[in-house]
Amino acid sequence: MRVCERTILDFSAAEFEQWCITDEQTPEDELQAAMDWACGGGGGADCSKIRVNQACYFPNTLKYHASYAFNSYFQRFKHKGGDLATSRVLL
Repeated sequence: MRVCERTILDFSAAEFEQWCITDEQTPEDELQAAMDWACGGGGGADCSKIRVNQACYFPNTLKYHASYAFNSYFQRFKHKGGDLATSRVLL
């Protein structure tokens, strides 16, 4: 199962940023389970900004919130080998 796509944005010739977003083909029940893990089940993502009345709550969709959570996880753990696409929890 793949819940995360990596997107590389080229801001200049020398700078690259990597982002982790939801894979559009992932069923919603799998996205929800992966987001639950990333945000609260030991994943370590910071999901505080996608809560009600917080800065990144809107748009209030599962795919948007999951992308936020997966990217939070990826940014926090990418230098330690963290990757939601290969996490044993998500296989």
